[in-house]
Amino acid sequence: MAGIFGYLCQEVDENKLNDVVTIIREADYCIANSVLNRSCILGTLDIRSAEPTKALTKTEAPVSIVTCGRVYNEGVNNLSQSILEFYREKRLDKVEALNGSFAAAIYDASNETLTVVNDRHGLIKLFYYHDKECFCFAPKIRPLLRWGSKKSLRKDAIIDFFLFGIC
Repeated sequence: MAGIFGYLCQEVDENKLNDVVTIIREADYCIANSVLNRSCILGTLDIRSAEPTKALTKTEAPVSIVTCGRVYNEGVNNLSQSILEFYREKRLDKVEALNGSFAAAIYDASNETLTVVNDRHGLIKLFYYHDKECFCFAPKIRPLLRWGSKKSLRKDAIIDFFLFGIC
């Protein structure tokens, strides 16, 4: 798997669904699995292949989860199941004990919350953008620029970057 993505907004209509799929395809990804749960689209990505993007699955499940990566702990056979169990127990701090490279996103429809977790070293990159209307994340910045972020350059950040190597 190449990563996970998500798009959460107040209302998801057919046009937004098509936009999300188009933007992901243009970022050289293939959507391996995706789910729409009320106002949240979550999915797993694969590197572009000859296979077409799979259809979006609509669900009314109370909790939806997508994961990518691997965990090497004994007794952890299913990453999604383990993280979902931690979430239901309200013990996401247990994620720190998982050894491996992974990322996960959990959408809880009952209280309309999105929880994103990553391995302790952040080996699977996740970039995000939010404004008044939406919150979205992806493994590359390019899709986020298309989902609505303003493309402006902060001059103070340029100075910080050259002075300290950070922005």
